[in-house]
Amino acid sequence: MSGGRFWRYANKVFGLRAMAGALSDLRPKPQIALSAVWLSVVMMFATRLRSLNALEQQLRSSNRWSGLLGTRRPSDDSVGRVMAQIDAGQLREHLRAAALRLRRNKTLQDNPWPFRVVVLDGHEFFFSESYCCEQCSQRTVQRGGQSHIQHVHRGVVAPLIGFDLVVPLDVEMLGPGEGEKSAARRLLTRLLKRYPRFFDLVAGDALYLEGPMFNLCLQHGKHAMAVLKNNTPALLADAQALFARQRPITRREGQTSVEYWDEENFTTLSSVAVPLRVVQVRETTTRIRVVARRRRRQSQVHTWIWATTVSQAELPARQARQIGHHRWHIENRLFHPGAQHWGMDHCYRHDPLAILNFILTLLLTYLTLQAFYYRNLKPCLRARLSLIQLALQILAAGAPWRPLARAP
Repeated sequence: MSGGRFWRYANKVFGLRAMAGALSDLRPKPQIALSAVWLSVVMMFATRLRSLNALEQQLRSSNRWSGLLGTRRPSDDSVGRVMAQIDAGQLREHLRAAALRLRRNKTLQDNPWPFRVVVLDGHEFFFSESYCCEQCSQRTVQRGGQSHIQHVHRGVVAPLIGFDLVVPLDVEMLGPGEGEKSAARRLLTRLLKRYPRFFDLVAGDALYLEGPMFNLCLQHGKHAMAVLKNNTPALLADAQALFARQRPITRREGQTSVEYWDEENFTTLSSVAVPLRVVQVRETTTRIRVVARRRRRQSQVHTWIWATTVSQAELPARQARQIGHHRWHIENRLFHPGAQHWGMDHCYRHDPLAILNFILTLLLTYLTLQAFYYRNLKPCLRARLSLIQLALQILAAGAPWRPLARAP
């Protein structure tokens, strides 16, 4: 059964038990081992229990987790309280160790581009109208003719893209009233220090097309790429005026006709230390649809524009388009499934450090699940088993390990 195999894989490849044993917290005389508390959170995310109350009920009603957590199991209140006392740097180091292990095991070898790409994107994890903390941002919404104050927690996440599994590297939470760009620069600075040779290009949406972000990448020998929209009007106007006088290069890709415009040496954005390259793509997709029993040909046209520091000789326009579209994988394969199926949008304890630690543990658990699913299971088994079904099997199988020792 795949459920029992998962824990053996996680321990053999990533050293899950060693990770749990290396953690420390601020409790002077712990009654329950920190490893049992943290592994219970890993189990909660791996099995999609999605709340601490569901976790406590599962631990009380079943002895199948004694091999993972030992005989002394934490309550839901204890889990939330202890997670607020763990230094987040320890969990960031565990996430880094897992990503490095995947790279050393040659799991990340199927990159389709000459550059390894990391994406920066902001995400709203949750909001509350009842609880707040010192790190909450506030916004006012109108509902039923009345104003309501919402307390919001947002963050910027950085995963690698271009592989069949999403590899989250780190997350940075926004402070109260803080903008996404300042948190993204903090996150990128830490990525450049902790993952100096893990990526070559930083991609983002139009918000990141600015001098400080691009120059930070250039100072560390990295390239940058961002969507070009109306928030950079001068560069957009120059590029469109030039492209209007040119004939595009047209290629056919399935049902889509793709037109490319590609020019270098744009110096309009003077805050960036080097001239920029602008790639414009117009995609026309034609499909046959049956409307009122009649076959009708319908076409959809989408135009995309990106600005980058990568030259034409280093990256063809076709691959620049692929990177620009793969940027959406952070939404389609991390944020959306994380919120819908893995509890990323749930506040397990409204404490700034606990929130960050739960998110980091979720990212580590999700990375481990993906690695097991895509690298350990045979294709014939993956064809009839989804990640959600795998989580159900893990829940049914329990943990096949010997019990943990009690806390001193």
